[in-house]
Amino acid sequence: MEAPAGIHVGGVAAVSAGVFLWAASSVIVKSSEVSGTTFAVCRLWVGAVALLGLGLATGHLPGRVVWRASIVPGALFAANIALFFEALHRSSVANVTLITSIQPALVFLVARRLFDERITRSDVGWTAASLAGIALVVAGSASRPGWHPSGDALAFASILIWTVFFLASKQIRVTTGTIEYFSAVLGVAAISLTPVMLLSSGSFVDPTARDWLLIAIVAIGPGTAGHLLVTWAHRHVDVSLSSVISVGQPVVAAAGAALFLHEKLVSLQVIGGIITIISVIAVVRRRRLPGTVIPPEVVP
Repeated sequence: MEAPAGIHVGGVAAVSAGVFLWAASSVIVKSSEVSGTTFAVCRLWVGAVALLGLGLATGHLPGRVVWRASIVPGALFAANIALFFEALHRSSVANVTLITSIQPALVFLVARRLFDERITRSDVGWTAASLAGIALVVAGSASRPGWHPSGDALAFASILIWTVFFLASKQIRVTTGTIEYFSAVLGVAAISLTPVMLLSSGSFVDPTARDWLLIAIVAIGPGTAGHLLVTWAHRHVDVSLSSVISVGQPVVAAAGAALFLHEKLVSLQVIGGIITIISVIAVVRRRRLPGTVIPPEVVP
């Protein structure tokens, strides 16, 4: 039996892999000693050069039309990554990544009208449950060592910008190849963010050899492979479903931070993480189980 119409198993797997890589990048960035903006600029240039090289080798270099269409998304991506990386240096990995999980709620507000996607009351209910779990994790981590409200504020701003970028990419990807589009986005983002780094007294010589290694890992792994996977999946997965899958990112990131950065988890965080995981699995299983029929009670 095949998966229900509109469900692409490969697309769901690609989004899930991308989300896991993004979670890993949060832990890596937090362990670096350079500023968030400098790390972001260096990561963007490494990723842009690597992806343009891949495009040259495979015959998928972006043309003039793609570069023009990527100007706004590229600027949005630059702002998102800079704010997110700065937030990681001012707050805990758990708090910053958990705040980004409000994206599904933001997407639900506009996805149906933009893309004519079916969003049922059950989808909203499970998403609300996942956000309730995230609220418990945030409550458990607030006021703990490594937490600062400015980091949370930057994280909130970054997810607002990311949501706009996410939806814009969904529209552009209808007619644009994955490598062409994202190599142009990275190029525009690197060019637009470099002056910001220089004006804030940052420099390409600030990172140590260890920092450059971390930058390369983030740029090639989570930064390029992760975004390519999710960008490719835009053609195959409803924006509402892929955004709900992304709720798992903070849970994985918090676990990684506890393991590698010694950011301790309290009982509220563990309970909230379990609730979030169960809610995400419920949404994904409901949409991909063979023979499952989505009921007609679409949210107005």
